[in-house]
Amino acid sequence: MPSFDPRALGQLTGTALSVVAYRNQAKGFDPRSGDGARRLGGRFNPPHSFPVLYLCLTRPCVVAELTRQAERQSLSVEDLLPRELFEISADLDKILDLTDPETLDALGIAPPDLVREDHRFTQDIGETAHEHGFQAVRSPSAAGVDHVLAMFPENLAGAVLRVELVGPVDDKRRPRGPVGRHDLSVTLRGKFRGDGAVRNDTAHHRWPGQTGKPPAQRTPADELPKLRTRVRFPSPAPQRKRRSPHFRGRRAGCRFGVAIGLVTLT
Repeated sequence: MPSFDPRALGQLTGTALSVVAYRNQAKGFDPRSGDGARRLGGRFNPPHSFPVLYLCLTRPCVVAELTRQAERQSLSVEDLLPRELFEISADLDKILDLTDPETLDALGIAPPDLVREDHRFTQDIGETAHEHGFQAVRSPSAAGVDHVLAMFPENLAGAVLRVELVGPVDDKRRPRGPVGRHDLSVTLRGKFRGDGAVRNDTAHHRWPGQTGKPPAQRTPADELPKLRTRVRFPSPAPQRKRRSPHFRGRRAGCRFGVAIGLVTLT
């Protein structure tokens, strides 16, 4: 397993960052707590340690991380839905930027070591950074798309954490049909922009199996095809019309009267 120099990490002053990040999670949980990561552990913290908010710095990263999570659990993306997408912003004074080549050289860390399947190395980095008062760790995403931010709520001190629910992500927003149509990545990109337009910033990541080159121009949101899911219900079985007992009584009386008239005529 690779190693790093904890004393060198303690001597780093860190960098400031005004961050706008995104967090997708299952419904019904506080997006600011990080308690789930504290109990279960993550890339930059071992289980039963300290709370961590794992965030993506771009929306394409959200799609890639959710897809990777489903693949690691041998599930489809639909099995992880519905979820909620939050936008989290803060002004941080001290972060450990592991995307900076100078920082990696000072610590003796190779970039491939940060995206290993074995988390023990990065968990040691996260523990050391947490002990030295770093507010977050910035690192390349293991999904290969952009960067992630592991934020330590216990070290935020006077920093203000602004959280906004951007919207739900569920399977009803994904159209049925062959791969190649607008999918969840477009849903994230289209629904969760606030300026009325859609930018193709997820062109370098698509769902597995999707083909075709995405357009490069900006597309007005009102010109996007509507994402609908058709639900077909079986037709009810035909039922025999029921008549009231009064109607049946009148019909029987009519038949009896006709029979009496025939006997009289004969």
